[in-house]
Amino acid sequence: MMSCLAWLKTCTTYTKESDITVQTTSDGAAVVDTEYFWIPVDKDTPRGAKLQLLGQGGVAIYANYDGDSFWTHWCPLPKKAKTNEKDH
Repeated sequence: MMSCLAWLKTCTTYTKESDITVQTTSDGAAVVDTEYFWIPVDKDTPRGAKLQLLGQGGVAIYANYDGDSFWTHWCPLPKKAKTNEKDH
């Protein structure tokens, strides 16, 4: 299986290792982007379209935001990068 860093190096959008902001946490429990952050829910949070939503308990899901105060943060969905390989 290809490591996260090795896979990112195959993406045409990541041309230099210094551009890669994704790393495994020190405990190995998660892979995070060190330059991508959750956006606090506010009056401008998009409605009626799929988002990543983070709840008060720290669990994230994909869903439509409906104004429920349970959701504290949101993020747009990731876009699939063009790669130099056919499939991963």
